Amino acid sequence: MNEKIKVFLDKIKGLYDKCISFLVEQWETNRTIVLASAALLICIPLILIVVIGLGGSKNDAPVSGSASEIEEYIYLPAEPEMGNDFILSRNKQSEWSEEEANRWFVEPDEKMMNDVRSVNDRMINELLEAVP
Repeated sequence: MNEKIKVFLDKIKGLYDKCISFLVEQWETNRTIVLASAALLICIPLILIVVIGLGGSKNDAPVSGSASEIEEYIYLPAEPEMGNDFILSRNKQSEWSEEEANRWFVEPDEKMMNDVRSVNDRMINELLEAVP
């Protein structure tokens, strides 16, 4: 167990060393990018703290009274009117015309069929794995 922890810590140390060397290299070549990135990393949490702090409601006082004291009926507002292009229902046709079939039907190609086959196979495998 100690060996695994030691290997893990060595990997982290190597990653840390690579990050530091990358930052030093970037600092020597592009100081403005490094400074802008550092400023961005500092400003984002500060902005989030300010937004979260100001986002609270100032009127958090509990409401007096109970629901049984409300005697006035609550009316729902009127629904907005539907446009003329909105169709609530349509007449069903028993079959498509040739023009509609050419417009809406897409002949599946090999890739589509393989995608459907792989999804179906995955579902079947999951179902069969659940069988005792």
